[in-house]
Amino acid sequence: MPRAKLDLTGKIIGRLRIIELSHIDRHGSTVWKCLCNCGVTVFKRGASLNTPSHTRSCGCLRKEVTSARKTIHGLSKSVEWQSYRNARSRCMNKRNKDYPNYGGRGIKFLFASFSDFFKELGFKPSPTKLHSVDRINNNGNYEPGNVRWANIFEQANNKREYKTRK
Repeated sequence: MPRAKLDLTGKIIGRLRIIELSHIDRHGSTVWKCLCNCGVTVFKRGASLNTPSHTRSCGCLRKEVTSARKTIHGLSKSVEWQSYRNARSRCMNKRNKDYPNYGGRGIKFLFASFSDFFKELGFKPSPTKLHSVDRINNNGNYEPGNVRWANIFEQANNKREYKTRK
């Protein structure tokens, strides 16, 4: 078994516990067998382990940090996100088929972000199509205080009156 200048056996660096000296590579660097907190065994050069900013895990830490940085609210595939996106599109996207009945008649979408929208409405009461976003004042905007989750019966009773031609 080769000898290292500095014995790192048993030390913990970041998420890595150094188990034993594995070998000395062809460049003369010591290579250590390490066990990560996530359960993965990795082999790391001694120079990397002596610089903790270089090596702190098997790679799982980088994945977690990147994922956390990219996750804003974690609900991008939820029915609440879809409702937010659809309501916003009806009011702001002129190519949306429902735009004439929403944005085209002056209804605005006034939530600055999905977080604000979700804070106002919370989770949808049912996972099915039984509930959807409803404006309490049907001629009002999508804004705090004027939105709710409503079932199909509540929405049927909250329709604007159409003028009939004589």
